[in-house]
Amino acid sequence: MKKQRKKVIRSHMFLREKFEDGSFVKMKAHLVADGHMQDCTVYSDQSSPTAKTKSVMTCLKLAAVNDWDMLKLDVGSAFLCANMDESEEVSMVLDKQLSQMCGDWVPGAKEYLRSDAKLVVKVSKAMYRLIQSAKLWYKELSGYLVSKGFTACKSEECVLVRKMESGKYLVVILYVDNILALSGVSEDRYWVRSILEDRYKKVTSEEGNRLPYLGMNIVKRAFGYELCMRSYVDEVI
Repeated sequence: MKKQRKKVIRSHMFLREKFEDGSFVKMKAHLVADGHMQDCTVYSDQSSPTAKTKSVMTCLKLAAVNDWDMLKLDVGSAFLCANMDESEEVSMVLDKQLSQMCGDWVPGAKEYLRSDAKLVVKVSKAMYRLIQSAKLWYKELSGYLVSKGFTACKSEECVLVRKMESGKYLVVILYVDNILALSGVSEDRYWVRSILEDRYKKVTSEEGNRLPYLGMNIVKRAFGYELCMRSYVDEVI
C-alpha cells in the first residue's frame, strides 16, 4: 500500500490558445497527468514515432507528380482513444475542485474522497503527458489502419499506403493526432475519414488547395505544391 501511494501522480488542467497561420482558431482545455512524477526506468517502450519532415516532403512530391489532393484529419481527444496497458497501473490524484465535481457526477464517488477532499483514481486511458501515452495512441491508430488494409512503409512507419478499389493508391501520413490523406480520388480520401469516424467518433476534417499542417501552410498550385511558414517566420523576426 505504501509503495502504491508513492506512485500516485498529480493532475493539471491547462488552457491553450490554438493559432493557425497567425490567426486565433480556438481555446482548448486539457486535463493532463503529471508524467514527470513517473519512473522512466519502469517503461521500456515509451518513445512514439512521428512522420519525419523528409517523409512529408517526399509524399507531397508524389502528390505533385500524380496530381493528388489533400484531406487533413484530426482525431479529437486522441490519446483517450487508447487503453492503458493492464500491466502498467497508474494512479492519479485530482485537485479539490475536480474531486468535488466527480463526487457530484459519479454516484458513490464521494465516499472515496480523502480527508483533504481529494480523490485518487486509476487511469484507464492513455492521458496526455503520461510517459507511455503517445506510443499507446500510435499503436492503436496504426494497428487499426493496418486492419483496414493499409501497409506501413518499411523506411517510415508513419506513412501508410493502401491500394483502393479504384486501383489508385491512398497515402496517409501520421503525426500524433494530425493525419494527412493524399489521393487523386475524392471518394478514397472520404473513405479513410469514414473509417476513422466509425472508430473514434470525434474526427474533424479540412480539405482544399490550402491547408495548415505541422506549422506549415501547404498550397496546391498549378505546378505542384508550395510550402511556407509565414507565421513562424514572423514570430522569429
